[in-house]
Amino acid sequence: MKRLQISINVALSFFCLGTLLFLIQLILHDYSSFMVIGFFYLITAIVVNLMVLLALIVALIVDDQKIKTLQSMGVSLSNIPIAALYAFIILKIV
Repeated sequence: MKRLQISINVALSFFCLGTLLFLIQLILHDYSSFMVIGFFYLITAIVVNLMVLLALIVALIVDDQKIKTLQSMGVSLSNIPIAALYAFIILKIV
């Protein structure tokens, strides 16, 4: 159960931080320096979320809480289209 809550917290944290970076990028219009920060954030988010997703896949196989594990995986995977949308918007502005 604790693993499932951690995965949800990680997903929500990366969503909030990503949204904050996206809004700052839109407000400041300083594309060159802030886009580098966003790129490193994106790489970090991908690595961490993939590790969490791998742990959830293992939990899905060995634990009995399959529904809660699938829900946690859904929350984690929901960040992908949101990040893609943010990247599309930022790249269209540049």
